[in-house]
Amino acid sequence: MTTAHNGQADLSGQLTASDQDRLDRVALAVEQLANRKFIAREDSTFQMLWAQFIRGMAFGLGSFLGATILVSILVLLLAQIEFVPIIGDLAARILLQIQIAAP
Repeated sequence: MTTAHNGQADLSGQLTASDQDRLDRVALAVEQLANRKFIAREDSTFQMLWAQFIRGMAFGLGSFLGATILVSILVLLLAQIEFVPIIGDLAARILLQIQIAAP
């Protein structure tokens, strides 16, 4: 394998025209991908920090909403099981604690 003047391997003698064409298309695709916004964002510290901040805010909001829905479903289920003799007492105590803790 010989080295071309630009530091890349010169494989032109070993590749068919079809292979060379595919290699050129892959090289072009990689070059275009490197110029995309989501990869170029790492060049700017501010843009990277802003993107991470937005990502953290979205994660926090999603976690809050998910926990709220989960607790609501749990309270709804506990309210339905209040009539079951053994579990009902436990559910009633949990519901009482939730009502006391609510402002």
